[in-house]
Amino acid sequence: MSTLPAQGLLARRVLLVAFGVLLSLALVEGLARAVLPPPRVQLIGPLVGVELLRTPWGATWKSHDADVNPVSCPGGAARPEDLHVVLVGSSILHGAGLDVPQERPGAALYRALAARSPGRVCVEVIATPGSTFSTQAPLARHQLSGRPKADLLIWELWYNTPNTLTDLGALLVNSGILAADDGGPPNPLNLPRGLHYGLFAHSMAYVQLSLGLAPPHNPRLKDPWIGFIEEGLDEAKLLADEQAEALVWLAMPSLDRPFAEQAAAPAESYQRVQAALDAQGVPMWSGAALWGDTPPESVRLDPCCHYSAAGAEQLGALLAEPILALTQE
Repeated sequence: MSTLPAQGLLARRVLLVAFGVLLSLALVEGLARAVLPPPRVQLIGPLVGVELLRTPWGATWKSHDADVNPVSCPGGAARPEDLHVVLVGSSILHGAGLDVPQERPGAALYRALAARSPGRVCVEVIATPGSTFSTQAPLARHQLSGRPKADLLIWELWYNTPNTLTDLGALLVNSGILAADDGGPPNPLNLPRGLHYGLFAHSMAYVQLSLGLAPPHNPRLKDPWIGFIEEGLDEAKLLADEQAEALVWLAMPSLDRPFAEQAAAPAESYQRVQAALDAQGVPMWSGAALWGDTPPESVRLDPCCHYSAAGAEQLGALLAEPILALTQE
């Protein structure tokens, strides 16, 4: 009989401890939300409106509305005599947030080139929101395979280019849009994937814990870029040698700080890529340098990386001159 009061006391203690833990977590979460600035995180998902593709070069996906070629490539396909430019990338070159195809970067670039080029122009866009190099490369091969060479292939370089941290169909976190430099949200407590990304999407305290335990020197942040430099750039050059007369990488800037500041002091990851491309003889254009002293807030749709309709129009105009200079050499 004496064990019943002891069991009741133990149960009350367990409940008290559980209540204390929950209260502490609630207080920490409330403090984090009240004091800490929200991190720059873009959540995409679950993936809808996409076509999943299995290609000989790997699985990938394409947005149902990604094809702006009727707008930027009259007739829908390039002819051998056309100035044919291919844009490869993710949501930035796709024009995420711009529902009207005519307002997207591909269509804007077409207008800028058509106004300056004496011949017919075709701008082809192979860009899907949420994609990274591992899904962009097979999509580009799938789209370009068996066709005449393009004059120029421009590949978007953004912080999420090297690595995707989640699976297709699940919640996607574009890794490079974080304040943690080159990587993405790590899993500091080795939680199950679903729980980790659920917390990362909803808990400010957990986000800050994740970033705090993964400073820029953490291998989790560096390894994806190193692997990308060693393998991804070589693969892109091989693809371009087969499908285009020339390849250029376009380093896209952030839209939350001055372009001139980013051009003067590029992120370490971009400097790594620049050195690797210099060794290959492949140019990399600085999007930040193209913008110069333009205020980022005047061209952005959101603080992350997406351009407004006016920004896309200006981006097309900025790209037209170096494209014509390169293709006319």
